[in-house]
Amino acid sequence: MVPEQLPSEPAPLPSSGPVEVPPSVPPVEPSPKSEGRTAFEELAEQIVEEKWKGLQKEVSKMSEWKADMSSRMDKIEQSIVDLKSNFDGLHKAILSRISEYDKTLVDVGTEIKAMEKVFQKVLPELTSNVQELSRITKASKDSGKKPSFSKQSKKQSKLESKV
Repeated sequence: MVPEQLPSEPAPLPSSGPVEVPPSVPPVEPSPKSEGRTAFEELAEQIVEEKWKGLQKEVSKMSEWKADMSSRMDKIEQSIVDLKSNFDGLHKAILSRISEYDKTLVDVGTEIKAMEKVFQKVLPELTSNVQELSRITKASKDSGKKPSFSKQSKKQSKLESKV
């Protein structure tokens, strides 16, 4: 085997990063062109900064507007919830009142039916009593004497005294 000779300096590797300038190259002094370019860059930066500040102001205004609208929306939503609650309460109260009226009407209907039954029992007797009184009154006017009561009228007068 033959020993190989190694070079005293390693071979340069290909790099993908920035290339270093050897110290033997003198630095580049700014030329009049590069000074104009620097002034242009500064002017461009000032314009960009002014526009950026204006944009930030507009975004700030929009953010404030958004917060204000959000607050208003929350208030409106709460108002709607309150109105719904009030409406539900009124609805329940109205239904309760209607239920009371319905019960009252049923009670009145029952009382009317009871009175109807009473009248069915009492009315025929009342009618016959009125007819008899009318006949007696007519007879007493015609004869000029005291009316005489029949057995039926005595029964009716006893019945009337009980009622």
